[in-house]
Amino acid sequence: MKQRLTNTVKFIYGTGDVASNLVWTTVGSFLTMYYTDVALISAATVGTLMLVSRILDGITDLTMGWIINRTRSRFGKARPWLIASAPVLCLLLVMVFSVPSGVKINEKVVYATVTYVLICAVAYTASNLSYSIMCNLMTRNIEERNQMNTIRFIMAFLTQLFVNSYTVIWVDRLGGGSAGWTRLMIIYAAVAMAIFGLVFVFCKEDPEMLDEQNSAEKMKLQIKDILQGLMNGKHYMILALGIYVCFYMQLILMNSSMVYFARDVLGKKEMTISLTMFMLIPSLLMLPFVPKLARRFGVHRTLSLGYLFGIIGPGVVWFSNGDLHLIFAGRILYGINQALVAPLVQTKVSQMADYNCIINNGMPLIGVTNSVTSFGVKIGVGLGGAMVGWLLQVGQYQATAAVQNSSALAMENALFSIIPCVFGVLCFLLNLGWDIGKAFDQARSDLEMK
Repeated sequence: MKQRLTNTVKFIYGTGDVASNLVWTTVGSFLTMYYTDVALISAATVGTLMLVSRILDGITDLTMGWIINRTRSRFGKARPWLIASAPVLCLLLVMVFSVPSGVKINEKVVYATVTYVLICAVAYTASNLSYSIMCNLMTRNIEERNQMNTIRFIMAFLTQLFVNSYTVIWVDRLGGGSAGWTRLMIIYAAVAMAIFGLVFVFCKEDPEMLDEQNSAEKMKLQIKDILQGLMNGKHYMILALGIYVCFYMQLILMNSSMVYFARDVLGKKEMTISLTMFMLIPSLLMLPFVPKLARRFGVHRTLSLGYLFGIIGPGVVWFSNGDLHLIFAGRILYGINQALVAPLVQTKVSQMADYNCIINNGMPLIGVTNSVTSFGVKIGVGLGGAMVGWLLQVGQYQATAAVQNSSALAMENALFSIIPCVFGVLCFLLNLGWDIGKAFDQARSDLEMK
């Protein structure tokens, strides 16, 4: 299949994940700690808040996918939503990390709930879903999609490396406390807004693909017709949903508990830098080879290998007994998991969208297929964040304590190792049946024979 996108366009598309992760990684890695240690909201309340918000978020994902499917504008289908949501997302990033001080705790909880629901269920949903769908609408070529997703996740990992390593340091340098968080979020929001603008200007959807998606008959489809079309995808949608839930539960459990693990279990909050670097640097070194591995061994087999590393990595940390060499080895293995899984799972979703279109006689299902997996992301993030809050409460974590008790330390250790390991096992098992590439090839062959 002919390649048509320039390297410049592919690169600029990939930088969109810098903007997304200035929001996503900051919220996923630090908001729980901000709520418990700065806003002084109880861990159990934080956990419940995050779960309820993410469930609402998942519902809006499906709605947003349907809206994008029905959008018809001179800028395309997904692209206008990217630029429309960007300023809202950036403003809410600042607001989320600006819980008012000097007010009653119930008022803090209401403020946190409203702003968290808005950033997750409205702004980030519209932004990230439209950004992901743009890849499907810019090219049909699977190699180009692999290249774009690889660049995208290189940028994502670089941003995660920066955010997880330097956010706490820069908060302190900008004054610390609530004011330090607000000031840093203003900087992050300004950079994210500029990058979203570049992606909007340079990354355009394919006119031919838009014409196909925008035919009069297809634009009249109701949401019930589209949902029925998704159900025709047999068990693949259910498997994909389960994989996304489990993968993001694993990711959020480790990211949200890392600062607690470094500060309390290892005794130095600065260790978050080392823990991040030993995970993300191997990921960055591995990512350029992922398209070649996928070509040689197939996307499905390479992805299965990635999920195996997602089991072994956290498991090594669990059995490390505090040995830094083993902890860092576990992080390296988990980094390989991230490099193999992040781009390839998105490629499989693209294949699944194409598969759903074929088996439903060309019905436009790109938007809602991506929204289902995005729904899985939000549920996984919500459950993962909730588990961190709830289990810290079970471990009797005290935000104001200079030294945590043994049960809190044990829980922080488990949240960073053995519990994520369990979700790694679930990802591997679910992926065994999610060979969507094989199903797509068969569906295309059947269509050609008609």
